[in-house]
Amino acid sequence: MRKRRLKYQYNMFISATKRSLLYHIPNFILRYAFGDRNGVYAMYESIKYRNSRANAEYVTVMFKMIFSLGCSVVFLPFVLLKYAVLILFLGKVYLPRIEVVLTTYCSLKCKDCSNLMQYYDKPYHINADSIIQVLQNLLNSIDSLTQLVLLGGEPLIYPDFVKILEFANENSKIKSVCIKTNGVFKLSDEMIKALKCKKIHLDMSDYGARSEMVSDNCQVLKKEKIAFFCQDRKPWFDMGDMTKRNRTKAQLGAQYKKCNYKCRCILNGKLYICPRASHGSDLKFFKENIYVDLLNTTANSEELKEKILLLYYYDKPIQACDWCDAGTDMCRPIPCGEQMTEK
Repeated sequence: MRKRRLKYQYNMFISATKRSLLYHIPNFILRYAFGDRNGVYAMYESIKYRNSRANAEYVTVMFKMIFSLGCSVVFLPFVLLKYAVLILFLGKVYLPRIEVVLTTYCSLKCKDCSNLMQYYDKPYHINADSIIQVLQNLLNSIDSLTQLVLLGGEPLIYPDFVKILEFANENSKIKSVCIKTNGVFKLSDEMIKALKCKKIHLDMSDYGARSEMVSDNCQVLKKEKIAFFCQDRKPWFDMGDMTKRNRTKAQLGAQYKKCNYKCRCILNGKLYICPRASHGSDLKFFKENIYVDLLNTTANSEELKEKILLLYYYDKPIQACDWCDAGTDMCRPIPCGEQMTEK
């Protein structure tokens, strides 16, 4: 047990240090020195996918990025000392990122959706009070969550979207909130008001004609000074269909180590290794048995903390791996947002 806890602490220390140097400090510099509300994530994506069209703008982005990352080097000793004390000596639990599914309803029917929304014949919304209780149980067992990701389906379809957002805004343990949206719907006045929080970042995808409100939404977000980034046809990666691959134990082990999509995901009160595991199990393609029930739990905070850490840093293949191509040579770039039936 002691050896396992030391492993968790080491992983948290490395993760928290990297995030401070690559995100928190650069974000602070960008927002307060340059007045750039979109932050470092938008700049990473702009550089990677060359979303900044004009060369002059691209040079400006590179300068801001280099300068802000240079500031991180200056603060490196302080960051190392901070997390060494908090995590390694005081045993604080810092989790980098958790995704929460609000709904399986989506405004599109993408045939290659890695989260399997295309397979839901009877989509549904998840009860808001249940989601809040699950998040509260999680937060009672940890000390800090660097990023909470709200997604669906399409989260802007969710009827209690603002209620969840207000909870996240008010909880000090949640340091940032990312909202994944496809830009199909116009942002309501109520949503815009709720989005005016410094910890919120809107991650909007642009699938061309299908994301018909992207341009209007971007104008509103700029006007209201809400942090957002619009991804212009960023490539997807093919996770494959939902047939069992029948891989060997060795193949599954190699696949899991190479997989970059282990995004810890909460669906219907259960914390899973990844969205493929949560939705694949929910759709009954397989029965995933590696999860933590955050809703129907009798464990105290220390017991629940141990279960969460065990799940978060789980290092063996799970059931879902044999229904997925992530982490294999089959997982290749594909066009984004292609529909099952064109509208």
